[in-house]
Amino acid sequence: MTTSFGNLLHEGVTATLRDRKGLAMFALPAALLLALAWTILDRIEVNATAVSVTVELGLAYIAYFWQRRYLVGPELKILQGEERREQQREINKLAGRFVARAAVYYITLTILALIISFPIFMPFLQEDDPQTVFVFIVIVLGVVGLLMLVSARFLLAFPACAAGIRMGWGEAWRLGKGHGLSLGMVVVLFGLPMALFAVGWFLLLPEAFQVSLPGHLVFNIVIAVLRIGGMFMGLTSVAYLYRQLTTGVDAEAFD
Repeated sequence: MTTSFGNLLHEGVTATLRDRKGLAMFALPAALLLALAWTILDRIEVNATAVSVTVELGLAYIAYFWQRRYLVGPELKILQGEERREQQREINKLAGRFVARAAVYYITLTILALIISFPIFMPFLQEDDPQTVFVFIVIVLGVVGLLMLVSARFLLAFPACAAGIRMGWGEAWRLGKGHGLSLGMVVVLFGLPMALFAVGWFLLLPEAFQVSLPGHLVFNIVIAVLRIGGMFMGLTSVAYLYRQLTTGVDAEAFD
């Protein structure tokens, strides 16, 4: 069974780049959604939390269709009438379940990251400057990365949902036994380019350019591309591992 770190990494990159039509259908809208949301947050006074939550839910919705496309293939268009409507209702139901699971997983991860990060961050609280906020964000992201390494086995519940298989968190955890570290390392690795670019941007470029309109535009576009590229490759790796681990397994074993 080809489920090593190298196999997961290779499949995540090659299968994602190979599906050009899928990238045009899903990755491009996702990147535009991110860039637009960040531009709004930068230039217009709006409820940042509401916009961020809406964007993340939208990305989870797109992630569902990407993993489903990888596991099931493009949705059949030959169905007509009531059969096609029934198929669409089932797809929408699964998408809703996928988004709800994503919300539970990432909210839990974020809360745990904040709880762990605050004691580490306490010495910086007396300093009132933008660097303090930046340090806090770096610490939180670092803790999130560590938590993802630990909890990566839970991610197998997402491709199961995308494929229409009922699988609980506990079943996903047991299914991924022996593969959690390699999967977590691949997912974190795909997120590193975005994190490294952001750190380099804030540390190396003049603040005057960072806050300018061209600076915001360049930063938002590059970050959006790196975020979505890493996200889609990670989704592919998770779906690949799920497919490898469940090949020949009766789906009713997870009901």
